[in-house]
Amino acid sequence: MNKFLVLSFSALMLGGCAVTQTPYTAEEFDKLAQEDMRILPEQEPFDGEMTLDEAMARAIKYNLQRQVKLMEQELAHNQTVLSKFDLLPSLDITGSSTHRDDHLVLDSYDITGGGNNPNNNVNTERSNNAASGKLVWNVLDFGVSHSIAKQTGDEELKSRERKRRAVQEILRDVREAYWRAVGSGSVEDDVAQLSEETLRALRLSAKSQKALLRSPEKALLYQRSLLEILVRLKEIQAGIIAAKAKLTSLMGLRPNAAYTLKKPPAVLPIQRLHLSLEEMEQVALRNHPALREAHYQTRFAAEEARKEIKRLFPGLEFSLGANYDSNRFLHHQSWTSAGVQVSWNLFSLFSASKRIETAKQKKELSNRQRLDLSVALLTRLYVGNAQYELAVEDFQLAACLEDVGAKLHDLKVKSMKAKTGNRLDLIHSRVDLLRLQLQRTVKYADLQASIALLQESTGQDLLPEALPNHDLETLRTAIQERRELNEEELEYVGRYCGQ
Repeated sequence: MNKFLVLSFSALMLGGCAVTQTPYTAEEFDKLAQEDMRILPEQEPFDGEMTLDEAMARAIKYNLQRQVKLMEQELAHNQTVLSKFDLLPSLDITGSSTHRDDHLVLDSYDITGGGNNPNNNVNTERSNNAASGKLVWNVLDFGVSHSIAKQTGDEELKSRERKRRAVQEILRDVREAYWRAVGSGSVEDDVAQLSEETLRALRLSAKSQKALLRSPEKALLYQRSLLEILVRLKEIQAGIIAAKAKLTSLMGLRPNAAYTLKKPPAVLPIQRLHLSLEEMEQVALRNHPALREAHYQTRFAAEEARKEIKRLFPGLEFSLGANYDSNRFLHHQSWTSAGVQVSWNLFSLFSASKRIETAKQKKELSNRQRLDLSVALLTRLYVGNAQYELAVEDFQLAACLEDVGAKLHDLKVKSMKAKTGNRLDLIHSRVDLLRLQLQRTVKYADLQASIALLQESTGQDLLPEALPNHDLETLRTAIQERRELNEEELEYVGRYCGQ
């Protein structure tokens, strides 16, 4: 019998060591990739032009990063609920059924006279059924579980703040990406048209060179200028594609999704927040999700110290149970039991001071980290406010440069009509004008990014805490109302244009 048990155990161990995982095949990877593409969220259809509020609403509802944060919050909530069950007493239900191939007979040994005394009596049946139910409540475990439940509650609150922060960062990125895509898209048609004109001019130049109608050196210099123009236009087109691709990704759309962005007004408005710098400081220290998360972490660390102190006490366990045994030799086959048990691991006292000191150091570290974060956020706020002021001036300067470039281009057009200019100068002028137009839109995107950074640095939410539902129309309306509430538009002043 013993040999059989040893062989069985050895076979089981060897079988466990022989387990290996086979890699996926190329066909299986292909199937998994198709499955991932299939389960990508389908968005509600959209007709019309994409506005900033629409883009933000779609990012909130469909952005995969936000969905991950939502799942993390739900997981933290479930962990909080589960931790509360640890506060309940344990109810252990056991049952057993045994059978022996022979009677349980115990011989005895006489300690006074020596020798064995055979015993032919039995007090246990060969087949036996037993069951018990015991309610156990450990006071020490309850205290420790109470601290753990409070800590898991803090973890849930921290995950909620991380979700808020993720939403704020997503909306910040959407605002910047939207205006970069809008600015790039506003010159997309002009870039394509000018590229075609430049290619036609390049072909005509090549034909003229072959016909020897021009000197080879001048023709080659002319062609080089046209090719340099094409290189610059291709760089602009690459920027247009990248800007729209980033916005598409933030909204959770498929990469090949087609949509049209709303054209910006001729005079772009300059926004600013309805808060002074001092008010922004106060709001940031009160509302920023990173700071709130740090406060919860400090409370978490303080509870860790209390939990270590609780573990120093002896464990006091109360039990109450009902038992049954089918053994007919028992005088009472069912009975009720109650007990009290005290246990104390004395060796834990040796490491108690170090554990408590470590827990207090964690709390102190959390306090220092929170203070460091506060200083970093205030510094970021001051830098962000300075960047906003510079972004306003940069945008105004770029707008004035575009105005001057447009006037110079008009002069080139008039010279061409009067046959006093040449085609290459006109193409150069158009490229410079496109570059200035794109530069103005980029500076405006930088301005919008600086506003979004100030909003995110102060912890301002573009969504209320509670919404009747989360359809796109409700989200879009709520975002628009919050934006209009938090921002005001400044009157544009072309100070660099002589106005």
